[in-house]
Amino acid sequence: MAKINIQNKKIVVVAVTTVLIIVILALVVMKMMLTNLGENVDTPVSVDEVRSRASEYAENGDIDKAMAVYDQQIKQEDNSEHKTKLLVDKAHFAASHGKYDEAVAAGSQAIEIGSDLSAALALAKAYEAKGDKEQAIKYYQILADASGEGGEARGRDGNRWQLKLEELNS
Repeated sequence: MAKINIQNKKIVVVAVTTVLIIVILALVVMKMMLTNLGENVDTPVSVDEVRSRASEYAENGDIDKAMAVYDQQIKQEDNSEHKTKLLVDKAHFAASHGKYDEAVAAGSQAIEIGSDLSAALALAKAYEAKGDKEQAIKYYQILADASGEGGEARGRDGNRWQLKLEELNS
C-alpha cells in the first residue's frame, strides 16, 4: 500500500507541475499578444504626431484616411485645449487639401469649445478658399478686432487682417 501512495504522489506532482507550466506559458503568450497589440494601436498624442501621420496618408493620395487620423484623435481627446488645437490643425490641413466643408466644420467645432483666434483664422481661410467672402470677412473681422489696442493679435498681424478685409471688400 505504501508503494501506491508514493506513486500517486508522483502523479499528482507531475500533474501540478504540468498545469503550472501551461499557466506560465499562457501568461507569457498573453503578455506577448498585449505588447504587440499596443504596438499596433500606436495612437498619436501631439498635434505634430497627428499631422505627421495624416500627411503620410495624404502624400499617398488617401485624404479621407488622413482626416480619419484627426477624427480618431479628436474623439479620444478629453483635454479641451488640446482638442481645440487638434481641430484647428485639422481645419488648416483639410483646407490645404481642398476639403473646405471639413475645414469649416473643424474650425466651427474649435470655436464652440473655446474662443481661439487660431480657429477664427482657420475659418477665415477656409471660407475664403471656399469662395464664401461673407463668412471669410466675418472671421477676418474677428481677427482685426482682436488686433486693436491691447488685443491678442495686435501689431503686424492687425495690419494684415485689415489689408485682407480691404481686399475682400473690394
